[in-house]
Amino acid sequence: MDRSDIRGVGFVSLMSNRETLLFYKGVAKRPRDVIPSLRRYRQKFRQDWEAIKRVSFRSLVSGGATAPQGVTARMPRVVQATRISLLCAAIALAFVIVSAVVGGDLRRWVQYCSTALFIYAWNFFRFGAWKPPGEEPRWLKSALIDSSKAMGVMIALGFVAGILENANQSIGTAHT
Repeated sequence: MDRSDIRGVGFVSLMSNRETLLFYKGVAKRPRDVIPSLRRYRQKFRQDWEAIKRVSFRSLVSGGATAPQGVTARMPRVVQATRISLLCAAIALAFVIVSAVVGGDLRRWVQYCSTALFIYAWNFFRFGAWKPPGEEPRWLKSALIDSSKAMGVMIALGFVAGILENANQSIGTAHT
């Protein structure tokens, strides 16, 4: 019996309902069927790339004009928090890549910056998407304050560790 509300049972339910480059609805394609579909995927990639190029920086960080019908009043806030979080995480990942290339003290600063951005991304999403608006009406300010506190503690601990390391080196050179 075919039912539209159940996709399958057991192994059948694990099968995908999509067509990808190597699979058709969860079943592997034959190699001779993969090659002709490359042209279609190349065209889709070009279309997707053009769509990505049309997105502006302003549209990523700006809130929507109004919520569409059927969406709760909280949704614009969740979308804005998600956009800000993704932007912070993307910049943090770029900093991680830069820190792998540079060396010395610059590497430490870039690593601290990427850590700070990851903490900011987490708190923007936590306060903007998870906290109820009544509980956290000024979520942006709360996220900035909470993230700054966490970074302040990390910097203070790093400063204390540096002082202890310098003291240890001074004691070590005094005994020799």
